[in-house]
Amino acid sequence: MRFLLAFFATVCMLATCAAATLPEYQVKAAFLYNFAQFVEWPPTVGPDIVLCTYGDDPFGGDLDSVKGQPVGNRSMQLQRRVPTHGVDRCQILYVSRGAVEELPALRARLAGKPMLIVTDVADGIGKGATLNMTVTQGRVTFEANRRAARESGIDLSSRLLRLATEVVQ
Repeated sequence: MRFLLAFFATVCMLATCAAATLPEYQVKAAFLYNFAQFVEWPPTVGPDIVLCTYGDDPFGGDLDSVKGQPVGNRSMQLQRRVPTHGVDRCQILYVSRGAVEELPALRARLAGKPMLIVTDVADGIGKGATLNMTVTQGRVTFEANRRAARESGIDLSSRLLRLATEVVQ
């Protein structure tokens, strides 16, 4: 199962996935795992990449399959519905639609920390997310914010940026 998820996720990153083929959040869970693969994490990040959900968790069991998966020489860990005081432990923070208004305060709290902040809302990039997933014509796509990545001390791979529908420099 894990191999299939990794294979599917890789295929999704190489060609945008049809949300109609699989449930939307199953596809988005695969995207989150693959995003971690295409980030250059600083050496200060420990042996784990911790993926956290903030606010409502729309993924159900779809996100469970990423736990323990390799991310380079690190391992993916998962924490659901972290409170505001717990976001400091995360390297990837998925901010739900219901919590996106808290994004400016979260960015201020996390300033300078190696953090990939991901949303899936209208104008998520404008609100300060590093990556924002959207569904366009039945396909999950994403936008990238290089400025937010640089401010967080991470680099987004050029391979990832080529797949983005929009890149904010």
